[in-house]
Amino acid sequence: MRILWKIEMWCRKQAAAAILPLLLVGWLTGESSEALTTFGKSNTQPPKEVAPTAPPARPCSRQADCAGISSSSCVRTHYDSVTRCLCGDNSPPLNGQCEAQSKPRPCSRQADCAGISSSSCVRTHYDSVTRCLCGDNSPPLNGQCEAQSKLLYHVCANSDECNDGLVCGAPNITGNAQPHLRVLTPQDKICLCDTESGYREREYTCSDAEILKTSIFAIIFVTSLRKIVFY
Repeated sequence: MRILWKIEMWCRKQAAAAILPLLLVGWLTGESSEALTTFGKSNTQPPKEVAPTAPPARPCSRQADCAGISSSSCVRTHYDSVTRCLCGDNSPPLNGQCEAQSKPRPCSRQADCAGISSSSCVRTHYDSVTRCLCGDNSPPLNGQCEAQSKLLYHVCANSDECNDGLVCGAPNITGNAQPHLRVLTPQDKICLCDTESGYREREYTCSDAEILKTSIFAIIFVTSLRKIVFY
C-alpha cells in the first residue's frame, strides 16, 4: 500500500510539472497577442470639427444703431422682446456682414423692413404672413431689391411707382382693417387697386373683372345698335 501511495504522489507531481508550463505559455501568448494587436495601431478617425458659434446679435433701439452692419435691420423676433441688428432671415451678422439671403424676413410693421432698400412689409395671396418683400413680391437679395414697379400693398410715393391697375393712396387702417394693413401707419401710402378704372381687390390681388364686364356690355350694346340702324 505504501508503495502504491508513493507511485500516486509521483504521478501527481509529474502531471503538475507538465501542466504548469503549458498554463504559463498560454497566459504569455494571450498577453503578447493582445499587445501586438494594439501596438503600432494609429487612430485613423479624423478629429470632429466643432461648428463655430454664431456671435450674439447687437442690441439696438433704432435703425441708426445698425448703420455699421450692412443689410441689417433693428428688429425683434418672437424669441424675446429685445430688438437686435439682424440679417434678412433674422440670423445674426457674421463679422459685421450679412451674407446673400433669399429668404424673406417676417415683419409686423413697415419699420421692420427699414434696412432692406425698396422693400415693403406686405402679404401675398399665398398665406397670411407679412414679410419684407420687393415690389414684385420677390425676396430681397443681400438686402437689396431690383424690382422697379410695385404690386398691391407696397409702400409708394406716387402712382408712377405702382403697376398698371394700381394707384398710390392712403390705406384704410381703421379698427376694422385687415391684419396685413395694420402694419402701416396713417402716414404711409401704398399701391391700391384703381377702382375708378374698374379694378377691384379680390383675394389680395387686383381683378379687372369690372372692366371686362363693362367691355362685354359695350360690345353687346354696339352690336344691337348696329342691327337697329342698318336693318
